[in-house]
Amino acid sequence: MKPKHLGSILVAAGVTSLAFGVFSTARLMIVFVPRMEEATNSQLASFFYASTPQTILWSIAFATFFISGVYLKTRSSESTVEGIDLTKMLKSRESLGTEHRVEVDDERRRGDAEERIRAVKTEVLKAIERLDKLDY
Repeated sequence: MKPKHLGSILVAAGVTSLAFGVFSTARLMIVFVPRMEEATNSQLASFFYASTPQTILWSIAFATFFISGVYLKTRSSESTVEGIDLTKMLKSRESLGTEHRVEVDDERRRGDAEERIRAVKTEVLKAIERLDKLDY
């Protein structure tokens, strides 16, 4: 599954968890608000201890899913641009390499393959460095 699609699913899960949180808190309020005037201190405390953790947990679920989804969607669009740049770079190196070489076809193919491998290695190393920067 592509990261962009997974990001969309996570955003939808975040919005769904927000909706569930709102509806469950509203359900508690609908039951409790009409009887609030006659509620005792222990009943008010029970309502507080029942509704607060529930609201916090739904909010955490919403934030986690929603932010993760947005992050995946934005990172997938950036990686697509980087992939296009890498493709352009490889094609330009390939065309430069074939213009200046006057070697046998087998040697040329090996040289092009080695250049592609070097280009991929440098991009992988750059990506690893970016991931290391994100960890700190």
